[in-house]
Amino acid sequence: MPATPPKTGKADVPPEPPETPPEQNAAIPKPNPSDATPAPGPSDAAPATGVSEAAPASGVSGAAPAPVQSGAVPAPVQSGAVPATVQSGAAPAPVQSGAVPATVQSGAAPAPVQSGAVPAPVQSGAVPATVQSGAVPAPEQSGAAPAPGGSDASPAHGASGAAAAGRAGGLLPDGAEPFAFGRDADVYSIDDAWVLRRYRDGHPVREEAEYMTWVAKYDYPVPAVRQIDGPDMVIERLTGPTLADAAIAGEVSPAELGRMHADLHRRLHAIPATSGTQGNVVVHGDLHPYNVILTPTGPVVIDWRNAEEGQPEFDLAMTAIIFAQVALDPAFANLSGMLREALATYLANSIDLTPGLEAALAARSRNPTLTQAERDLLPAQSELIRSHLHQLRTR
Repeated sequence: MPATPPKTGKADVPPEPPETPPEQNAAIPKPNPSDATPAPGPSDAAPATGVSEAAPASGVSGAAPAPVQSGAVPAPVQSGAVPATVQSGAAPAPVQSGAVPATVQSGAAPAPVQSGAVPAPVQSGAVPATVQSGAVPAPEQSGAAPAPGGSDASPAHGASGAAAAGRAGGLLPDGAEPFAFGRDADVYSIDDAWVLRRYRDGHPVREEAEYMTWVAKYDYPVPAVRQIDGPDMVIERLTGPTLADAAIAGEVSPAELGRMHADLHRRLHAIPATSGTQGNVVVHGDLHPYNVILTPTGPVVIDWRNAEEGQPEFDLAMTAIIFAQVALDPAFANLSGMLREALATYLANSIDLTPGLEAALAARSRNPTLTQAERDLLPAQSELIRSHLHQLRTR
């Protein structure tokens, strides 16, 4: 992936180098989001309150933590191979669900929270953190191309999360040092099963955790969430490369890259909005290759800071814009061919995103982390996406 990732903001998916660059990474078949994959009912096995939240700082006991469902279920995938949902040639079959990670078996009570801080109200419009899994080393230090999605305005990655966020306590042990990080978050090891991810800017994670546990109820592959406290989130440790790294290494083909994104979006958009608003679905807002971890049991989607409810076409368009940016940006010339093919396959296996394209382009243009050169590239990105859509319609 590119050495300097394109940036993204809320609902602003940066060009995702094969989704590829990560960070932290039409004759359009017209299936309705609902036709593509009917939303399965919430898993009966999911615990009613899988995430514990710190009690008030005053030390008053009895403050019930906000109930959050747990139990993300990654799709089964054979080790060393591309997940069954993206076998080349055929449209990805829905990922089979049901296997709950060992660390989050239904009914397991979350560990009691020791810290006393209460999560602050969720700030709107914040940029998502791209590192949710302990398995993702910082791109800036590993040589991998940074992800297009994520905040470029965050403090230097060398700073520890505790210092940058101005928090010495929370759920983090004194003296702990991050072993991985993204543009706006650091990741610390808790044990072999769990890691703690902390936003450096102190952004509260409650809303993000609630979306993660909501989609997990529908067997969508996300890291299990155990505890939250302000900017701290204790989540399931994931092992495996990002989809971007796997694609760059040649372990996943461009066509498989496109089909996998289309399938992950289709499954996500089959999940109803938390509010129950008719026609709205859960929107990730920053789904790109660096925000997908290929675990031994299947792809798992990370970085839910931009999650909200909305229209599927907007979410699809944001991912297409990221693919197009990487395909056209001279800085990512070595990835252009891969991203062009991945984009064509992604669009061919998704519903027509035209209705959401203009809104997504406008949102992208307002991303404060984009350079002027990147903003100037948006019209060409729009043209590339529209040309693919036209070809699909006229086949």
